[in-house]
Amino acid sequence: MVDKAFDADHHQPQALDDRERAWLATDVGFIGSFERDRVANMQFLAQHNVPVRIRGNGWGSYRPQEDNLVIERRALVNTADNALYSKAIGVTKVNLAFLRKANRDLHTDRSIEIPACGGFLMAEYSEEHARLFVEDREAVFFRSREELLE
Repeated sequence: MVDKAFDADHHQPQALDDRERAWLATDVGFIGSFERDRVANMQFLAQHNVPVRIRGNGWGSYRPQEDNLVIERRALVNTADNALYSKAIGVTKVNLAFLRKANRDLHTDRSIEIPACGGFLMAEYSEEHARLFVEDREAVFFRSREELLE
């Protein structure tokens, strides 16, 4: 087993201009594709007055019922001339990282890329996450929706 990695040329803290900061900054954000369990977690937050901004592919047919869920139906990518993905992570106060149950993930690309971009990582607990990061110092883990909200 080889742990996920990041690309040091792309996944690093980025400078933003005022326009980018206004567009990308958010308190709680998730970058990734649609999956029912992920939605349920973010709906729970939204129902408890925590606004969540979602960016990614695969959200086309999902229509949130909660006003606190904002979905931008596009992926953010790093290209040679613009580092939108890294910039968005850097200006998001809490970056959510969910494990893909269908893949039986124990950590993901975002588990590694979020800290590399200077972002705050809040991830589902797994033994691999616990091996990779010191809990409550390098990352915050949640084991239930109630812990996620807390």
